[in-house]
Amino acid sequence: MAWTPKGKILFWTAMLLLSVIVTFHGLLHCGFITFDDPDYVTKNPMVQQGLTWAGVQWAFTTGTAA
Repeated sequence: MAWTPKGKILFWTAMLLLSVIVTFHGLLHCGFITFDDPDYVTKNPMVQQGLTWAGVQWAFTTGTAA
C-alpha cells in the first residue's frame, strides 16, 4: 500500500494526538496545587479580569506574581 502525502500527515497527526492523550490523561484528575496557585491564578487580579490585552501583555512581561 502506497502512502499519499495526505495519508502520512493524517497518520502522524493521529499518532501525535494519541501520544499526548496517553501522556497527559492522568492530569484530568489533579486539582490545583495550593503552593502557588493562589498567587498566580485564584487570587491574581490580572488573571481574574479574564482575557484582555493588558492581561496578555502582563503575562509575557512579568516573571512573578506581581
